[in-house]
Amino acid sequence: MGRQKQLNKLSTLITETMDLMAGFEIDTPKGQGETLQLIINHLGSYPKPRQKGATIAPPNYIIGAYLCISNVRNACKLRLLEIYTKPQTIIVINSNLISALSLIIG
Repeated sequence: MGRQKQLNKLSTLITETMDLMAGFEIDTPKGQGETLQLIINHLGSYPKPRQKGATIAPPNYIIGAYLCISNVRNACKLRLLEIYTKPQTIIVINSNLISALSLIIG
């Protein structure tokens, strides 16, 4: 897959996740839990920055975006475990999605 096509796919995945967060704050606790699980599942398809056996290291912005997405998934899991509060979760998710998208689109 060409670099630009890959970046387009990644930015779409990130913006779709942002869409999933719409209305999260006002949803019921059950609905919030379902949304968090959807996000975890959705971002599970986010590709690792370096494919197995690759000899060329990916650019730093690709690694950074991957780490931001990992932070989003972890924040969802921590909220489901009731370790993060709802405000903490929202801040971590939104800031990391914005950071990942900024890295991808440059």
